[in-house]
Amino acid sequence: MGNIVKVAVLPIVDKRVLMCRKLGVDALINLGGKVENEETDEQCAERETLEEAQCGVKDLVHYTTVTAPRVDEPSSTIELRCYFGQLDGTPKPREGDKIIGFEYIDRTYNASKLPPAMRKVFEKLVSDGHL
Repeated sequence: MGNIVKVAVLPIVDKRVLMCRKLGVDALINLGGKVENEETDEQCAERETLEEAQCGVKDLVHYTTVTAPRVDEPSSTIELRCYFGQLDGTPKPREGDKIIGFEYIDRTYNASKLPPAMRKVFEKLVSDGHL
């Protein structure tokens, strides 16, 4: 499969960031996904938030970009372009989707349970005082 680029949406409420629980995956993952065709990062963030959480996202602001080994293919990398954003609505799983739930985590969460790219982002969120 090779190297991939993904957009991550990081909704933060009360110093907690929203994460997704995905069917068949032990780790929490970020909201977001791969950029398709000619869409911008912002368009990808909006599409993925609607698909995964059934709500909109607004006030997108780039936070950071990290690169790390992929969990499913450690010889390849993932570039994770991270954006702060406010959800427009309450996140809820779509029936039959791979995203089965949502959880807000704070700075006390055990970051070793996160995929490598999100672990880097989580540690930066904590060190920057967002969590």
